[in-house]
Amino acid sequence: MVCTFKQAQNDSLKNSGAEMKHPVVLVTYARPQHLKQVLSALRQNGVELLYVFIDGSKGRADAQRVQDVHHIVAGIQWTVPNIVASSTNLGLATSVTKAVDHVLARHETVILLEDDCVPGPYFSAYMEACLDLYRDDLDIMGVTGYTIPVPQTIRDCYSWDVYFSPRAGSWGWGTWRRAWDLHIRDIADVLQRTHDKGIDNTQGGTDVVTYANQVLRDGRDIWTPSWILSVYLAGGQYVYPTVSHIRNIGWDGSGAHCGKSERYATPMADTPSTRFPPGLVYDQAVVDNFRKYYK
Repeated sequence: MVCTFKQAQNDSLKNSGAEMKHPVVLVTYARPQHLKQVLSALRQNGVELLYVFIDGSKGRADAQRVQDVHHIVAGIQWTVPNIVASSTNLGLATSVTKAVDHVLARHETVILLEDDCVPGPYFSAYMEACLDLYRDDLDIMGVTGYTIPVPQTIRDCYSWDVYFSPRAGSWGWGTWRRAWDLHIRDIADVLQRTHDKGIDNTQGGTDVVTYANQVLRDGRDIWTPSWILSVYLAGGQYVYPTVSHIRNIGWDGSGAHCGKSERYATPMADTPSTRFPPGLVYDQAVVDNFRKYYK
């Protein structure tokens, strides 16, 4: 992989949003129109410490779109991003894991978005609050900005603006180095370890094992099963908002792994998340609602 960098060092490049002190990573490839929406939202969120990882093209079919992505990223003026560009096509799984490894070698935390995850106006405040508040809680291994819809009837009876699940979320998410160090990349290895420990690999949805087997059998280019299972193995939990701070625009048929679907459409938060429990909380109605989406 050939890497190029533009180090952020101009303190005069400020905007009116709230500055994020945790590094934000944007992994992109060949969807320039999606990328524009994500970058616009990140600017509105006040992101300054930004890393952009651009995967290489697969050939003539996507070369122009990848070139367009390079042009868009080179034109960012609201901050000076750290740009890491690959000369070859790494694929989604390698792109994401290498990006996280790269940034966590330099920082204690990372916030990562793919180029189809558009953050809402309160995404930065939410992520900052969770990464700071739960930094030293070893039971909590990550934070995600996306949530499936949580009905108002459930939220009316629930005291907090976040809930917890053992399933790691990957749409606009963040973690700490101390948690990522527990990531077992070998899917066969982590499956065997969870089996040996008698861990229920369906606890966050029965689809996790299905995806893991697709990686083993077909070499499917997804990174999430190994991380989800690693969180299970560590007995960890993820923080989710009760109302989403991420809108996924990738279910339009343009992505490598997503067709067209409205299944994961969700209301977006129009107010900040402010009610955070000091530690893990459990609510059966919230858990049941979550599980019905991940069968």
